[in-house]
This record gives sequence, C-alpha cells and structure tokens, in this order.
Amino acid sequence: MGDYTIDPLNNTVIIAHCEGSFKPYGDERRAPYVIRNLPFVEENTGGACVQINYPIGETVTVAKISIYKKKISIFTGETVSGEELFPYWHDVLGRNKIAVKADAKALIENVDWKTFAWHRVAFFGDYRQKIKDLAKLIGFEVVEKDS
Repeated sequence: MGDYTIDPLNNTVIIAHCEGSFKPYGDERRAPYVIRNLPFVEENTGGACVQINYPIGETVTVAKISIYKKKISIFTGETVSGEELFPYWHDVLGRNKIAVKADAKALIENVDWKTFAWHRVAFFGDYRQKIKDLAKLIGFEVVEKDS
C-alpha cells in the first residue's frame, strides 16, 4: 500500500496511498470502491482516483524488504474501522488506507527508518511464517517489529 504511520494513542498503524489492489486477498474477491477526487484537491479541479474500502476485522501481515541490508521487516495485526478512529478518515492521507490494530509501543521501539524507510505493504491474511520461510531461503534476516 504505501505510507506508514504508527498511532500510539489508538494502538494502531495506518498504511495509506493513492493506489491499491481491488483484490486484497489475491483471488477473485474484490473490495468495494468509489471514484473520488485526489486528496487535498478541491472537487472537479484535479485528477480522480479510486477509494477502495478494504475489509475490517481481517488479519493482515505488514512487510518491508531492505534489499541492501538483506532484511525483511514483518508484523501482523487486525484491520479496524478508520472512521471510528478519525471522523474525517476518507479525506486524510491517501484515498486507499487501512488501520491495523497492532502493538504500537513495540513497533515504535523497534522502528528502523534508516533500513526500511517509510513505505510498507499489507497482505490480507497471516503470512508471517511464509515470509520467514522465504527470508531463510534467500538468506535475509527477519526483523519481527511487534515482538
């Protein structure tokens, strides 16, 4: 998805971008969407983008690969309603976003911006072990940010 923000007050992580997959599960199931103006641009004055409304109550695995350091960062959590956290949810950050309930304190304590920068990818489902297996096969170190 993209931009990565840790919200310790709500014990969540927000991952947002103006792009995203219509098929969050990687199969034929599609998430509902609407076509909207770009965020922070007055209606009918800029381009358009799609706002995908991702499922709530789903397990996600969030990952980032650092090719240069040969590390993979992962954590898991559950998607929660962003609208319940922020009344203006659909108008902040990118149009496509998820709020993930996770151990925000551990994520802040273990954050490594230098190695992993600020973008992350969220996979709908629990892929922690599969990512750890992949890391072992390719010789990468796994950094579990939520432990």
